[in-house]
Amino acid sequence: MPHILLVDDDFICLAALAQRLRFAFRGYGLEVDVADSAAAALILAHTHRYDALIVDLIMPGVTRFKFIEQLAYFQPQVPIIVMSGFDVERCEEEVRRLGLTAFLPKPIDFTQLRRGLTAVLPLKSTHVRNRLAQQLARPARPRLVHRSRFDRPNQGYC
Repeated sequence: MPHILLVDDDFICLAALAQRLRFAFRGYGLEVDVADSAAAALILAHTHRYDALIVDLIMPGVTRFKFIEQLAYFQPQVPIIVMSGFDVERCEEEVRRLGLTAFLPKPIDFTQLRRGLTAVLPLKSTHVRNRLAQQLARPARPRLVHRSRFDRPNQGYC
């Protein structure tokens, strides 16, 4: 199952985005961990394995890209999507320079975020797996053999 870490210091934005992600990817078993501070995000990044990171660039108590570099240290080779509402042009340039996956300006265009996550996450539908497991677990039905009245022994037309 895909597992992502969502980091934002705005709790309302964090909760709303986490809920929308869970709903949008509900058929894929997406797990979303949330962190509302840089310290909490670093602890989670150190102790868990993620398939993608979605990170707010401006977090209290840390410098902009230093925090991203620390996350990348704990989660090498993991796609990082950066979001911010400040100095959009400069942030886009810095994201490209560092080779991060994507930059999304706030307010977040959820369709764009979903498209980006679909491209980087290892998505396998749990509905398909569950349906297949149910079909395999079902006992085989007895085959119904159709017989006409002419096939019955010792019986006439009536």
